Amino acid sequence: MLQKIKGNYNVRQQVKAFIKEADRMVNAYGWQNRVTYPYSYPMKITGIIEELKDYDSYTAGSKAHLISLANGLADILNAWEEHHVL
Repeated sequence: MLQKIKGNYNVRQQVKAFIKEADRMVNAYGWQNRVTYPYSYPMKITGIIEELKDYDSYTAGSKAHLISLANGLADILNAWEEHHVL
């Protein structure tokens, strides 16, 4: 289960843990080609995870936006896993 990234404390560690668990879920369930629609157009979930891997290279505002996007993805992936949507 993915934990949301919260607060300013140990954010880098939270991001790393998020990436690790998200990658595990994607590989375990074969979701490599799945998409979500956070902006009314499709985004591959693997693309969102890849963006997170470059977290340290973003500006503060972009980091906040990326965390928001990741937290929304956490809700989706957790629901898929809970309901075993394959």
